[in-house]
Amino acid sequence: MDRHEQITAEILRAKFESVVEEMRATLTNTACSSTISDSKECCSGLFTETGELVAIDNPLHIPSMTETAAAVLDYFQYDLGTEDIILTNDPYLGGTRVQDFTVIAPISFEDEIVAYLGIRAHMEDFAGDLRGNYNPRATDVWAEGARCPPLKIYRDGKLLKDTLATIILNSRNPEAFRLDLDAMLAAQNIGQRRIAELFHQYETHSVLSAMNWVIDYAERRFRSMIATWPSGEYRGAKLLAHDCQETSDLAIRATLRVTQDGLEFDFSETDRQTTSFVNATAAVTLGYCLLPIFAAFEGDVPKNAGSLRCVNLITRSGTLVDVAYPAPTAWSLQHVGSEIAGAVLDGISAFLPERVTNVVGNRMLFFTVQRGIRNGYTVEQLAVRDYARFGQGGAGGTA
Repeated sequence: MDRHEQITAEILRAKFESVVEEMRATLTNTACSSTISDSKECCSGLFTETGELVAIDNPLHIPSMTETAAAVLDYFQYDLGTEDIILTNDPYLGGTRVQDFTVIAPISFEDEIVAYLGIRAHMEDFAGDLRGNYNPRATDVWAEGARCPPLKIYRDGKLLKDTLATIILNSRNPEAFRLDLDAMLAAQNIGQRRIAELFHQYETHSVLSAMNWVIDYAERRFRSMIATWPSGEYRGAKLLAHDCQETSDLAIRATLRVTQDGLEFDFSETDRQTTSFVNATAAVTLGYCLLPIFAAFEGDVPKNAGSLRCVNLITRSGTLVDVAYPAPTAWSLQHVGSEIAGAVLDGISAFLPERVTNVVGNRMLFFTVQRGIRNGYTVEQLAVRDYARFGQGGAGGTA
């Protein structure tokens, strides 16, 4: 790539990032649920035609969005049209937890798929024993909610009403679910239009080359920053006081290995998974590993698939950081997520104490479930009041 092409690629990098930011703004401004509009529990991403992440607005979801996109593309290999839209929430297929739904949609130009968009949002309620899907008594994923494998909700541009109706039927607040899904589809539509405009404004080859250049550039920046860190092995650990059931002092043990080629996160000494909802998938674990690294870089590295090329995660299946089916995972983005980030921060503090900062809020589990009319042997829920919003943990500042 000559200098002129590099300049064009850098211009397009900024445009790619502005597209996902506009998608996020569309989603948060039009969503019904406060978890999306106020708490911003969502993300938007742009992928290459092969499923590599080009840009994302929430770096926590880099690994999980990448794995979800890969699972969807593999699931519908040779059966994905230019106007199809896929929906999934399966935490055991690259996702995070059953509350988080992801929409994957292709971007087409001249009747060919040239890229993909991904939008993820925390839905208010979807099946399970408790409204809201936060169930401290859950011992398996079915008690939290229903798992949706990759499902086409649009085929050739036409809404599959029966599929969508079946999904919405499982929500205790179907109206809010449908409105939030409509907001996700609106964000996807905005993204498709904006990327299509880039293909019209620039040559197709230039846009596709820019996507690959952006990923390669992030990898080079990541490796150059790591090269300035002292090589070695650094350990960190954090304890989760309890799992809301009968287990206490759950240990997250991390070993951070710094080499000239990249980083290795070794969690093989972490405690086994619990029957409670504090287990994390490997994708969630890697996302929380990356947060303190990005903070230490002070925003100097673009956040996309290039970063994933520079890191390696080592875990044991069946542990708190690499949960095995069918254990619950609904609280993982709070705990053990914050403990994972804290353990990595402990390792960084050994050689970069001036760069250490708290990157996640230590959110409490503090809500009241309101119950109402008895229906046979079942007491129906009316609402959930989430008081944790008033006690959100803070994040520190760097030097």
